Amino acid sequence: MFFSRQRKVAKLGKRFAYGKTPVLQNRPAIFKKKKNIIENIAPEPKKLKKILIIFIAAAVTFSLIFWIFLSGAFKINEIVIDYAEFQSQNSFIKNYFDGFIGKNIIFAKIEPVAEKIRTEHPEFESLVVKKDFPHKIRIAFSEYSSIMNVVNYVGAGVYKFIINEAGFASQSNMENPNLPYVKIITDKPFEANSIIIPQDKIQYIINAEKYFEEKFKMAVLDSEYKLLARELHLRTEKYFKVMLDAQRPYEEQFLKLKKALSKIDIYNTPLEYIDLRVYSSSGEKIIFKKRK
Repeated sequence: MFFSRQRKVAKLGKRFAYGKTPVLQNRPAIFKKKKNIIENIAPEPKKLKKILIIFIAAAVTFSLIFWIFLSGAFKINEIVIDYAEFQSQNSFIKNYFDGFIGKNIIFAKIEPVAEKIRTEHPEFESLVVKKDFPHKIRIAFSEYSSIMNVVNYVGAGVYKFIINEAGFASQSNMENPNLPYVKIITDKPFEANSIIIPQDKIQYIINAEKYFEEKFKMAVLDSEYKLLARELHLRTEKYFKVMLDAQRPYEEQFLKLKKALSKIDIYNTPLEYIDLRVYSSSGEKIIFKKRK
């Protein structure tokens, strides 16, 4: 028995060195902590939150799509022209937009239609078309001001027009005594609602008349514009004509007349015409004819 105990101690001495702490081996599998089965089955709170956010976002997106595309929230039901005075005479503008009634205002392409109106109706100085959410298309425009009476002589016939600043015959068979008169002779009568005189020539005629009246203190009764010759004849209150080359600046032609006033008394001499179209080498040549 004594030898048996010594033998056991000897065996232990071989396994563990004296003075060292024994190193424990891995615990048997039976002592390992088992995972919570319920924890594995139930989803985490973070995942629940993410699923909820995705669901809400999908619901909002679907609602927006339905509201914008399928509901009547943005359907066009009215075309409006600003300013009551334009409603009757320019109601035809609405016809350009009839095809948009019942369409979605968000996706309606109205600017190409507005550009078409500007091209086909040069009587409008400006035209703006806007979407008035949620159901209207609103049109605002301004017209050129009336600027001149045109009296068109064709053989024995006489045709009268009122043209605007763009040279457009906005009114026919009418005249405005408060506006200047210009006479034009043609083989065929002008057409209403068309450009009669180019805009630059209108400015030339108007400015030449004003310049003459200011510089020479003499009124201009009316004028005649010759389309082919491109000449402008001003008829003054003294009943003589001043002939201008409409392709040259009127200022330099009137300057010739100003310098010649010492030789030509335009205020007291009965004259038939003064021709400023002719140019000499010195540029000072003037032709005039006295009335008999």
